[in-house]
Amino acid sequence: MRDVGQDMDSLSGQAEATDDTTRGACVRDEGYDNFVLALYRSGRERRLETFQDWAFSELENLIPFDGGFWSRAGIEEGAGRLYANHLYKLPPITIEVWGRYQDRDVLGKLALAAQGRTVNVTARDVTADPEVLDQIVSRFGLEYVLTTCIIDPLTSLISAVTVFRDAKGPPFTEAERQLMERVTPHLVEAYSANRLIRLLETRRPDSPFAYATAACDGEALLHVVSPEFAALIALEWPAWHGPKLPIPLAERLTASGKPLSQKAVFRGARILVRFEPVNELIWLRVRVKEPADELSPRETEVARLIAAGQSNKEIARSLDISPFTVRNQLNTIYGKLGIASRAGLAALLGEFE
Repeated sequence: MRDVGQDMDSLSGQAEATDDTTRGACVRDEGYDNFVLALYRSGRERRLETFQDWAFSELENLIPFDGGFWSRAGIEEGAGRLYANHLYKLPPITIEVWGRYQDRDVLGKLALAAQGRTVNVTARDVTADPEVLDQIVSRFGLEYVLTTCIIDPLTSLISAVTVFRDAKGPPFTEAERQLMERVTPHLVEAYSANRLIRLLETRRPDSPFAYATAACDGEALLHVVSPEFAALIALEWPAWHGPKLPIPLAERLTASGKPLSQKAVFRGARILVRFEPVNELIWLRVRVKEPADELSPRETEVARLIAAGQSNKEIARSLDISPFTVRNQLNTIYGKLGIASRAGLAALLGEFE
């Protein structure tokens, strides 16, 4: 078995002499341009559950291959963890079998070491492990491989797109390696945009307030993140770097002991975060805290009734409390919000939630 730390240039830069009539032929830039354009258009229009298969099928027109997989992973406690693996033209059992040999995944280590660059390898050149060759390479036809790792700068989430050919070949050419390297960032970005668009289309905003947005799953893994969201999270937790939510937010997802199934709110020292389950993901909205966020539930109720034009006596009857209590709570509200009149309160709540 070769040393995993061998010169990456010798792996990713290798060229194969192949006739233009073979499936390893170089593809014109026109085909690449059309592919990228279709990719972003489809990202806006295609359903989330069909996007990755569609992208793989379109990629086959540029770089013929026998199958592929699109992985999302992260580094936890110094070790890699696979979060999701979308298979293309591979049986579902592939994931189970691959899991048995994760710690012997030479290909993954090579791709991660060359992040942003496409690695072009022949499986039998990088491992002599008989079990891996039998159970992975031969069983699923992963003989010749192109793989690329892209790391999200906001969350540290690792996306890896891999395509392969079986033993019938031919090996991938250097031209195909370079093309895959150009294409992969577009695949990852278009998929992220597709997820965000589909997520936002499934709900209607319930507030005019400006929020930064993101989406995570039930394990607090961030799938889509806006730059503004990352900046606000860092405002509350300066050392945060993803790919999961900070621990206090992650704990809010399972505060009831069960997966989050309804809207929830987290109030930090400097930010407010709203959670809303949408399909298989959780939509996150974050903004800087406002003075009104410091009101208690009862104070918020009184403030809304005052802003609606009710008198102290009317509010007292509605809430079954004394007018004296209403007056005291109103003074507390004025102090917290830095205002001094009912008109000022109505104007503030008119812009607030």
